[in-house]
Amino acid sequence: MIERTEELDIFGKPKAIFTSDKRDISYEVTKVNMGSALWKVKCGTGNVPKVLQGMWTKMEEAEKAVVKFLENTKVTRTVKAKKLEATAEAD
Repeated sequence: MIERTEELDIFGKPKAIFTSDKRDISYEVTKVNMGSALWKVKCGTGNVPKVLQGMWTKMEEAEKAVVKFLENTKVTRTVKAKKLEATAEAD
């Protein structure tokens, strides 16, 4: 499941934050701070995947790219391990 929340950044511009049950990393769609009308994707931790590197002219386009990436990605080992650990504790 993909969750989307919207906040304002420190400059008062909107940003969208995406989380997924497949990955334990959040992805942020934020406006580039160079005074232009471009949007980019940032990761909560680590590097941005190559598919999400670059800039978009509309926030919606960047959001669609993040959603498509999260829909098509596999569950990471970390998430699998956390689920196994949680089920083991429940037993």
